[in-house]
Amino acid sequence: MSQYTQKDLKLLLVDMKEDMLKEAIVKAEEAIDKFKLLMEIAEFIKTSFDSMFLPPWHVIVGQKFGSRVTHEIGTLAYFILGNMAFFIFRGLEE
Repeated sequence: MSQYTQKDLKLLLVDMKEDMLKEAIVKAEEAIDKFKLLMEIAEFIKTSFDSMFLPPWHVIVGQKFGSRVTHEIGTLAYFILGNMAFFIFRGLEE
């Protein structure tokens, strides 16, 4: 059962289907519960998304970060859950 409520979630930028976004939020909650290190949280979400959806996925987790990325249309979510920000996107294939 999730320890987070709807008010703990802030969607900042979403270019992702609703079912995929829900999965991102669920995986973020699971990762926070299972891991303490930010790298482990990001790796868990990335591995999950790589196996559920076509890779390559990229995940940035933390409280302060900047980014400038190019993503595949329909594959980006940037949200805050509790006090942690999650930036999840699929990169473009070259």
